[in-house]
Amino acid sequence: MVSHLTETGGPGRSPARALFAALFQVYLLSALFVGVGFVIASALIREAGGNEIVLDVVRDLGIGLLVSVFVVVFIEWRAGLTLRKEIATDVLEAVYRKTVPPPIFDQIRDSTFRSDVLRCDWKLDIAVLDVAEHEQLYSRVRGAPGGENIYLMESTVSYRLKNLNDHSIGYLVSHGIDLDIRVPGEGVPCFTEVNIGKDRFSIDQDQRRSLIDGGACMHAGLSLELDGESEVLFARQAQLPRSGDVDIRYKLLRAIRAPGLYVLSCATPADGISIKIDGPENLAFTVRPLHPQGPEIKEENPGHWEFQFGMLPWQGVQVVSNPVAKSS
Repeated sequence: MVSHLTETGGPGRSPARALFAALFQVYLLSALFVGVGFVIASALIREAGGNEIVLDVVRDLGIGLLVSVFVVVFIEWRAGLTLRKEIATDVLEAVYRKTVPPPIFDQIRDSTFRSDVLRCDWKLDIAVLDVAEHEQLYSRVRGAPGGENIYLMESTVSYRLKNLNDHSIGYLVSHGIDLDIRVPGEGVPCFTEVNIGKDRFSIDQDQRRSLIDGGACMHAGLSLELDGESEVLFARQAQLPRSGDVDIRYKLLRAIRAPGLYVLSCATPADGISIKIDGPENLAFTVRPLHPQGPEIKEENPGHWEFQFGMLPWQGVQVVSNPVAKSS
């Protein structure tokens, strides 16, 4: 059976509905012209010094007709826009529900299709602190048994948080660092700087020590606290403009083992990630995306990886560190 479509690409309408739509458009045009005519007539009556009552009636009728036309057109436009969005959503759900198991589809719908934000231009820059240049710090960090395999690194994470809505929203920006390696007395691990839009927060060493050693919380527009014995968190409410974005950037200091690994993930969809790592010659790094297209990651230059595939919430990358054997 052949299905016939109209020139606009949609299903053909019944003759009765097409006739009704045509009559409705004629009605709107007629009301528009009659309204304009009444307004012009009221002006002519005023110029001629006619009866005030007649003038008021004609003018008010004209204004009323014009207002009704504009209101009806606006309502029809909004209703059509809303209907198109609902149809698109319903069609998408109908298609994917047939091929994706319901529990999986519900998770994708809630966390991705209905996400308020998208993480764009996600970048991770890692700099491993040189052992010789920071000898005293390393002597304290490596004091415990097995500490000779611990390295300190400074990381900078940046991205744009894009609002996917056509209205402004409030969004809680938060990130955490695991407490896998905790260095007493040094405030490690901890955030050292947080930038959210135009707001800047700097966390000095005394504040970091107080937080890590005593579990204290710091509130100065930014919430910084320990989440039990699992991680240190910062949180800050941000206002995202309509269809706009806010720049997020933060720095942190943490310890890693070699060999060892740590995971960086995000709670929102992202359009990819760029990773740069600057480390000593005796330490090698590998980046492994936690993603079906993980093998597609490209090392553009030594120590610089690019992953340009969209990422779902809680996907991310593993950064693996390994000591390099000394050549004889």
